[in-house]
Amino acid sequence: MTYVYFDQYLTVVRDTYTLVGLALVAIFVIHAIYFGSIFYPLVVALACANVVIHVMGLMKPNDIMLNGLSMVNLIIAAGVSVEFCGHFVRMFAKASGTGDQRAKEALRKVLASVVFGITITKVVGLSMLTLADSRIFQKYYFRMYMAIVISGILNGLVLLPVLLSVCVDVKGFFLHRRRGDKEADQVLEAAASPAFQGVVTTKAGRHSESTGLSNSE
Repeated sequence: MTYVYFDQYLTVVRDTYTLVGLALVAIFVIHAIYFGSIFYPLVVALACANVVIHVMGLMKPNDIMLNGLSMVNLIIAAGVSVEFCGHFVRMFAKASGTGDQRAKEALRKVLASVVFGITITKVVGLSMLTLADSRIFQKYYFRMYMAIVISGILNGLVLLPVLLSVCVDVKGFFLHRRRGDKEADQVLEAAASPAFQGVVTTKAGRHSESTGLSNSE
């Protein structure tokens, strides 16, 4: 029995990276099918990966070892974080305007449901685990799941609105600049064309003739 328990540590690191990676790939594929693009699904997958990284970083200070229980919790963290990040990204993609306008519109639509429908309900449920006498419930469930909730809401409602609004504004700036450069190139090409040069020469000749006539008079 002892051998079966400790045998998990031979492959727990590899299994954790593999299973969490597969979960993130599944999140990306499902959102790619929904959005029909790559950018927003990649944002959701990276945000979920960021939540998992935060939870992994909080395991050491809370004296939580990487084993079968914590590995399953990390996999669940990738899935639960979609609730905090996916809804905002979906509303942001549907909104229009500048980056700030789209972020405000998306937050206006999802803030109440994410805070009251997801965050508070999970916090209330998890708070019951503080009454448990078992250290396993307190360490591997209360602390880890509370870390998932806190990291999820910070990534979904704080980090993502800022990053997406900045990305959209920067993209719009470069597109506007590129459009302006194209218009300037078109003006220069038109100015260098033979037809334009002929018109300029004709007008210059007429202007010189009129100037000469006025001087002779």
